Amino acid sequence: MVVLINMYQEIKDIIKNQASYLDETTLTYFSNYFYVLVKRKVIYPNLNLAKLINNALMYASKIEFYDENHRVYKENGGDTKGLCDAETKTIYIRGNLPEPIREMTVYHEIHHAVQTNPLTNEVGINQTSNFGRLIMEAQTQYFAEIVYTDVHDIQYEEREIPSNKLRMLNGGTVISALHNYELYDCFLSKLAIILDVSKEYFVFINFLYEDNVGLKDLEEKYNIAKEKYQLPYNFDGFMLTLD
Repeated sequence: MVVLINMYQEIKDIIKNQASYLDETTLTYFSNYFYVLVKRKVIYPNLNLAKLINNALMYASKIEFYDENHRVYKENGGDTKGLCDAETKTIYIRGNLPEPIREMTVYHEIHHAVQTNPLTNEVGINQTSNFGRLIMEAQTQYFAEIVYTDVHDIQYEEREIPSNKLRMLNGGTVISALHNYELYDCFLSKLAIILDVSKEYFVFINFLYEDNVGLKDLEEKYNIAKEKYQLPYNFDGFMLTLD
């Protein structure tokens, strides 16, 4: 426990040294996020912590909770939970969100900022396909929830989802009464089983956005699984089934 406390303080000091202008609330959320990132060991070896912090600060240096009178609410409506505005370098979070969704949304948006490619301003792997974006969003929500549970030292019980919550119509269209985060978790869990990887793997590869290295690694993992389980699709075909 002492080691973890010391690690948290060290990470907080690194962030303060790089960005002494952060207010205490923003500093705390950033420290929580990067503490769990280091603790969970999902940082690619060639990426150091200072570089990731700097990448996040390029897109976000303030967290603001807004109400229905704010321009973000007026422009985006009441369904938007949060967004990272690179122009103002502010993470905007809808203030009336219930906990723990509100805090998880903060970590969701910090994660986006950390995984944004500064050369393209795109987040994570393969933004040219819905498949790449789906993995990117799924691992973002997954890790945001991991940060929350680690910081607060809690665990959620797994829930069984009744089959009537998920149906496929004629033509292959899937309809669902699940929340986005439930669909994301279901998607990552199935993909992790197929590829024989942990769900943290998808967090890992989304840091490898340069030259689509993360997507190439994913393709290699799929080809191994394809041969092992005699799967009927090549990688592009597999992507198409999930796109």
